Amino acid sequence: MSALCIAAYLTMHTGMIRILGGIIIILGIGLLVNHHPFQSSRFDSYHGDQGIRPYQELIDYVNARNGHVVWLHPESNYAVNGVQLGPVRLTTRHYPDDLIRSNGYTGFEAIYGDNITATDPGKQWDRVLRAYCRGDREQPVWGVSGADFYGTKGAKIDEFQTIFLILHKTSKAVLDALDKGRFYAVRKGKGPRLSLDRFQVKDDETGVSVISGQELDLEGFPLLDISLSASDNGRHPIKVSLIRGVEIMESFEGKTPLEIHFVDKEYQAGKTYYRLEVRGAKGGKLLSNPIFVMKK
Repeated sequence: MSALCIAAYLTMHTGMIRILGGIIIILGIGLLVNHHPFQSSRFDSYHGDQGIRPYQELIDYVNARNGHVVWLHPESNYAVNGVQLGPVRLTTRHYPDDLIRSNGYTGFEAIYGDNITATDPGKQWDRVLRAYCRGDREQPVWGVSGADFYGTKGAKIDEFQTIFLILHKTSKAVLDALDKGRFYAVRKGKGPRLSLDRFQVKDDETGVSVISGQELDLEGFPLLDISLSASDNGRHPIKVSLIRGVEIMESFEGKTPLEIHFVDKEYQAGKTYYRLEVRGAKGGKLLSNPIFVMKK
């Protein structure tokens, strides 16, 4: 074999070796990244059910950067029995108990397009709030309203609304209200939107009052002051459940606009909370966030 042929042979195979080596290096880097030794998460999708830990890690990550975390549709039926997406089958079981298992999140979707039981008296939301009242949790969690809107069939874009109680329409004011529970969740249904114009608890002895998300140290009895109306200012039948702790302590029926003044003379001592659930005749629904009270 001539010197020229030998040189050509070595050059050709050296190039192939370099290409093969480059491919191996790229694959190696890909496998290394997939193993994520440099990523923030300690979890992956290859080691079975890892419980609440990956989600708690995300919550902690967001909190460390002054963000907010909201659990979405914990009892959605969309993929509860599995949905085929090309070669992948997506399954999402109901997970309302994760509201109890996780900590540090801002809130959860308390009203959305599917049925939800976590907001029923004594269920997951109340269990979380009760744990906060006992001192077993550092912060309460709030209920928001939300919907998956795709611009096609289904709910209209304004069907589900979260109404913030703010003085100024700024991002800072909205985020502050979100953080402190100064808002309520509502679903319009087939009629006008229900409006919670006033929801406060006043100490009947000192006159001090607070609103959703706030806490009141009592000296006397709690006086609840509630005002409800409809967005069209019309008269529409509604049912109001006043929830204290884990049970409905009083129910009211009437037509909007409706004023309720109620003194809870059964309340003795300890820390608890009040929240409202309001239902309209045409599928409308409203959930307040809790007001906390404490009496030694």
